[in-house]
Amino acid sequence: MFLPTYRYTPLITESLAELERLRGSIAGLTPDPTRLTVLRRAAWARRAAAAGTLDGLAIMPAEAGRLLGGGLGGGITAAAVRGYALALDQIAGDWPAEREPAALPVLAGLHFFLIHTPEQRGPLPGLRRSPTAPADWRTGAPPAFAPTPADVRPALQELMSWLHAARSAVAPAIRAGVAYARLLGIQPQETANVRTACAYTALLLHRADLLPHGLPGFEDAFVADPDRYYAALAAAGTADESAPVVTGWLEYFLAVLRDELRAAYSSLRIATAPSAPVAAPVAPTPLDPDSPPPVRLNPRQRRILELLAAPDATLANGECQQLFGVSAMTAARDLRELVDLHLIRMYGQGRATYYAGGRRAAAGDQVADSDNVLPAINDTVVIGSDPLSGALPDRSEG
Repeated sequence: MFLPTYRYTPLITESLAELERLRGSIAGLTPDPTRLTVLRRAAWARRAAAAGTLDGLAIMPAEAGRLLGGGLGGGITAAAVRGYALALDQIAGDWPAEREPAALPVLAGLHFFLIHTPEQRGPLPGLRRSPTAPADWRTGAPPAFAPTPADVRPALQELMSWLHAARSAVAPAIRAGVAYARLLGIQPQETANVRTACAYTALLLHRADLLPHGLPGFEDAFVADPDRYYAALAAAGTADESAPVVTGWLEYFLAVLRDELRAAYSSLRIATAPSAPVAAPVAPTPLDPDSPPPVRLNPRQRRILELLAAPDATLANGECQQLFGVSAMTAARDLRELVDLHLIRMYGQGRATYYAGGRRAAAGDQVADSDNVLPAINDTVVIGSDPLSGALPDRSEG
């Protein structure tokens, strides 16, 4: 019988309390539909790219955004991006509210959305029939071994039984965190196991109003700091343990979810507020009314641009952590936002990732220093010209 154990540490307790506060605050916001569409599209591109990356596919957010924006493309990468976006769309809009998510057909249905293409015919794919193991997407090395094919269905049934029994007694965020770690350990399908775990976790969070408008990108946060992600997963035990101690994993998972809801709240506040007029430029020529509003950068991001302005200059996430005294996740977000705005470029992948100077994708875009822009809520970024860029919050530490 599957019965995970955990302690309500101060970090878990504080994260759960803040999740409830954020959920209530977000429920009171009514974002502008047009702005919300931009935010959601950018978020889903990042989430689809991250979920595919966790599954061992090399997918960049910009490429995912192009594909979701109607760009042409085929192959495994395009199918993975579109499949994950389809699953998110089903979760957000068409999933019956009365349907109990703690059931094997629900998991099978999500997996079908993830891997289905119009050319495919026939029944839903069954459970895994060959030995496998979860793999570190950076190296391909298996950090643990999955159950044998004969043990997959019993392990899934035990998980679903626990989720159903715990639906009233256990916080929804804890149930979602346990489900994610357990599904990764079981590896129930032949393919797309990480994407399936991500999509199922998203469903559980959506049902608890902890995934407002599909914006919180927990998948993106996992990719941003893979060392912490895999260390936390290792602390969740293996799939052959009937009573794993998941305290360490839940501390990590809930902190990630809390940070993502904070970011979503900031973005939705901007999308809810009336548009601020653009300040008159110093130059005598007035701004083109059709030009995009300026982009607000936080002090760290402006310093990154200064450093990368030098010829052949590069920066890595670890260097930004040391330079600014921030966590790996905060450094990754600062860099990712600059990449999404086409101000810098990302090269390599995994631990070999580094960043170099870039340029704006479209002529006429303006990057404004924080002292030259009319007030914006919470010192944040206002929507730029990139069709995939939303209001990107300044998540400064301290």
